[in-house]
Amino acid sequence: MKPLLRTASDKADQRRKELAQIHIAVAALAWSEADYRNILQAKTGRASAGDLDSTGRKRFLEHLRQCGWKPQGNGPRLTKQQWLVQRLWKDLGQAGALEDKSAAALNRFIKAQGGPDELRFLGTSHASLVIEALKSWLQRVKTK
Repeated sequence: MKPLLRTASDKADQRRKELAQIHIAVAALAWSEADYRNILQAKTGRASAGDLDSTGRKRFLEHLRQCGWKPQGNGPRLTKQQWLVQRLWKDLGQAGALEDKSAAALNRFIKAQGGPDELRFLGTSHASLVIEALKSWLQRVKTK
């Protein structure tokens, strides 16, 4: 039986998947854009993950795991609202409004807003409340 050859399309799909994983990991680690770029440059010699070859992407993903990122695998993905909550939290962190930018701190905030213990369990009605609270907070930070 002949081994299957990877087509250009397969390689492009794999590249997109690895780049997405890198950006998901950076968001999960709550790194600022500057931190991400500095670490990427230090570890790979590249300023953009898009400039990495397959080996470089795999090595950087391994570094992200060593930094504490735990891939979710094929488990449940975040809903659009959950993703927005995560994005707003990251924006607050980049604006300097957070002392603790971690996912655990976000989970504590969600719980304090009357939601569940973890972002992944955040339902539609509580997500709307959390989103509005985060948007208001971000607006206040930006107007200072």
